Amino acid sequence: MIKRAEPMKTTADDWLSQSPSETNLTWKATSFALSTLHKIIRANIQLEGQENLSSRPTVYVLNHFTRFETFVVPYLIHRLTDRQPHSLAHHALFKGAFGEYLEKLGAISTDRPMKHRLIVGELMAGRDWMIFPEGAMMKNKDVFRRGQYYLNHPVKKRPPHTGAAVIALKAYYHRWHCRHGMERGDERVISYYRKRYRIPSVEHLSDEDLVIVPVNITYYPLRPGRNVLSRFASRIFKDLPAGVMEELIVEGQLLMSESDITIYFGKPIEVEQYVRPLLPLVQSMPFLSDPRRRSNMIVSMQKTRLTRRCMDDIYKKVKINVDHLFAAGLRHLKADRILRDDFYRVLYLSALEARTLSDRRLHRSLRKKLVTLVAEGRHPRVDDARQLALSDGLIEDDGTWLRLNRVAVEDAYTFDEIRLKNTLGVIANELAPLKHVNRVIRRYANMGHDELRREMVEQLFQLDQDRFETAYARYYREGESKPRSIGRPFFLRGSRGAPGIVLSHGYTAAPEEVRGLGEHLHARGYSVYGVCLEGHGTAPQHLSDVKWEDWVHSYYRGYTLIRNHCDDVVVGGFSTGGLLALLAAARVAGPVRGVFAINAPLKVQDIRSRFVGPAVMWNDLLQRFQKNNEEWEYVEHHPENPHINYGKNYLRGVLELQRLIGECRDALPGVNRPALILQSTQDPTVRPESGQGIHDMLSSERKTLAWIESDRHVIVQGNGRESIFGRIACFVDDVSGRSASVD
Repeated sequence: MIKRAEPMKTTADDWLSQSPSETNLTWKATSFALSTLHKIIRANIQLEGQENLSSRPTVYVLNHFTRFETFVVPYLIHRLTDRQPHSLAHHALFKGAFGEYLEKLGAISTDRPMKHRLIVGELMAGRDWMIFPEGAMMKNKDVFRRGQYYLNHPVKKRPPHTGAAVIALKAYYHRWHCRHGMERGDERVISYYRKRYRIPSVEHLSDEDLVIVPVNITYYPLRPGRNVLSRFASRIFKDLPAGVMEELIVEGQLLMSESDITIYFGKPIEVEQYVRPLLPLVQSMPFLSDPRRRSNMIVSMQKTRLTRRCMDDIYKKVKINVDHLFAAGLRHLKADRILRDDFYRVLYLSALEARTLSDRRLHRSLRKKLVTLVAEGRHPRVDDARQLALSDGLIEDDGTWLRLNRVAVEDAYTFDEIRLKNTLGVIANELAPLKHVNRVIRRYANMGHDELRREMVEQLFQLDQDRFETAYARYYREGESKPRSIGRPFFLRGSRGAPGIVLSHGYTAAPEEVRGLGEHLHARGYSVYGVCLEGHGTAPQHLSDVKWEDWVHSYYRGYTLIRNHCDDVVVGGFSTGGLLALLAAARVAGPVRGVFAINAPLKVQDIRSRFVGPAVMWNDLLQRFQKNNEEWEYVEHHPENPHINYGKNYLRGVLELQRLIGECRDALPGVNRPALILQSTQDPTVRPESGQGIHDMLSSERKTLAWIESDRHVIVQGNGRESIFGRIACFVDDVSGRSASVD
């Protein structure tokens, strides 16, 4: 149990001058104000690493980019721990009523006499403190130069302050020395600590060891702009100083827009590790009889090492987002121009490699949806970063090439200008301490075009293999899962210069379903990639954990692989895979020569599928009341090919299939590539009018609807499949210029 000494109303040497009741009242008022503000602001404040917080006396060390951190972070810590951390604030803020308010919050001025002694005493007694090692706001985030932490501040360029480390080391040593002296009844020690730190007895010391908790605050996206706060201030106050207006434009926009503010509490650093090993040494030196000399000896030996550890744990825990990759990509580019498609390859490859770094924190902007950047040639978050680079004059974009304005990229803007005039430069600075990530981006940014394409092929193939193996191991169920070979994606490399084909299986099936078609096309010289749609090839329950967008991303990875392996691409698929091929033909960038779809389900036969939505909602309601025994999660499935397909059909998967059908229906008019639609006349799964409906909705000038006399759905397996394969091969030959016509 921590027992904390009460503050005493004496002189500046003593602890904070306000009474506990005043402090609590101020905290309650502030908490109410900030909780109200939290409801008004549009920013999404995300707290991570709360498990690293405890009741132990703590020094919080954090990066400092905005004014509101000084007020919001202590409030959030108080809300999470029910403890009230004190903090240092710049002396210029301690004026008038606002200065009095800060003091009641537990803040003290940076120019207060003997402030370090006050902080050490409070930490000894178990109170918490929050300290910025930067010593001031770092608007440029320029804290890392030539492999070392070095603060590029306009007032003074210098290494980080060691104050937090010094205070923590002293607090740990003096608490240890004070406790031992008082337990032995050493009057000299007792007198020293009573006089210097106002410690009347051992009961007033904390029972727990001091820790340092590093805190990283990451903002995304950082987009300066006029906002409610800046407009209001400019109306009320005329001739606002430029620095104040800059802060309102930058920081107000962060608060009043839908930005992500991620506050990460890192793993505690045990101060004991930096003090305990040295205690025998300093205790054995007779000329260090004064406890101040002993603590100073420990401080001189460990402050730099501990500060470096703190800085690493703060800055290397930045949450990497797509803006970081974009900004660093521009910075590391040696050439004055790059193909836009190649730059997007750089971003995607860098994101893939960043995902493999287990010690790095990644923003959701780098998740699997990023594949749309290299498949469609667009992505809303990357488009936004590109627009920012254009508006800041960092690049020119003619639709094919990005041309770098190196003067603008390297311009040394003033401290109060850089966040407004070179925002991406600030973002690149934030990523600078992550040396390995920067090496990755630099390597890809300076690869040649052909090398980038080869790298995309190998990385995407390995990614799909790894994703399948991980999912198979996670969802495997004895008696329900098929052999790995059934579900593993396949890549058949064809003749050099020949077009490539993306091929996908259907719902509840696996790549093995279309392997025969793939091998037939490969025998004609084509490269073929057999996609494994997420949720498939593992176990039926996996389907209840995926969304229709996941299937699109699976198909997009296959398309992107083939597009980088071949100059021309044909997209195709069976059943649900046919829907995905049609959706890709409507949306992807690049040379799609044609699209074919086999028994694609625009409408399905089973009337029970109409009730999937209500059934899923009923399941959700039952789960809330914990009545899982009445759940209707799946129906038994009796497929044509039980050695490939799942034996259960989860209702959530059917619901996602319905959503995919709706998405595809909306996209069909956007398909203008040559198309071949094959449809069974008596399909027991897909209503035959689906084929006619798809054909009629396409905008393609060259489109063919081929009716297949069959009462089976899976016509790519079993008897008669050779004629299907031949018809598709003729279509592919025709659109790729290898024959004159299609039968």
